[in-house]
Amino acid sequence: MYTESVRALAGARISVFTGTTNASMALDLAAPSTASALEDRLALRCRSGDPTAFDELVERYHARLFRFAYRMLRSRAEAEDAVQEAFVRAYRALGAY
Repeated sequence: MYTESVRALAGARISVFTGTTNASMALDLAAPSTASALEDRLALRCRSGDPTAFDELVERYHARLFRFAYRMLRSRAEAEDAVQEAFVRAYRALGAY
């Protein structure tokens, strides 16, 4: 399993586990408004210092972002770097959310 430490790069420590499937991804397709409310709650938990909340956001979106980046970049290494950078930027921007 591919593992990176996004918070370490962003100035805090969390483990990011990727390549997993998550039942909550189906929730996005079935009920977008419910998924949006969940994302808002996760973002608020992240801002309040809950270390597991960012892990949940990464689990929800890593596979989707990786597929998109891979289609654009045609390189696994480049796609992994792009996705990691996207999550680092998202983590750093949580205060503005």
